Amino acid sequence: MKKFFIFAIGLCLSFSVACSSSKKNKKDDKQVKSSSSDSSYLSVAYDTLKKRPIYGFAYKKSIVAMDVWDAWINENQTLIEKLLPKLPKGYVMQVTGHADASGPEYPVGKKPGNIKISTERALSVYNLLLSRGLDPAKLTYKGLGSKNLIPEEKPKAAKQRRVTFLIVPDKK
Repeated sequence: MKKFFIFAIGLCLSFSVACSSSKKNKKDDKQVKSSSSDSSYLSVAYDTLKKRPIYGFAYKKSIVAMDVWDAWINENQTLIEKLLPKLPKGYVMQVTGHADASGPEYPVGKKPGNIKISTERALSVYNLLLSRGLDPAKLTYKGLGSKNLIPEEKPKAAKQRRVTFLIVPDKK
């Protein structure tokens, strides 16, 4: 993910250099400064958001507790509202669901599987974000099951059941 972010910053910087090499006037200078500040803000906002997952999902459940959601969105809504319009063209913010290592990844018998549960968690948070008026064209969601466990936590720990955020290419 760091490689992608470095690529995105490089892309923005390349754009800035290309713009500055064209005819310069005051309007062009303002656009270059704006583009540079956008990529800087994007970097800081994305790093901040990566450090703020949503925890609090019950075992095999996809609904985030409303007190957890209210606290999280109050802290992060402004950040997300400013981040989404600054995403490079062709990129979206992915709401990414995770599961602990309990149970199978895919459905077995009556067990729904971690992929399904984590996808439902991501969809739940995605819908909550949409209900706050965020642009659906700049958002997507995906469940990863138990693929990306937090290394310092036990595989079956409640903290593994979370939703995180990534900037990814738009597949639409």
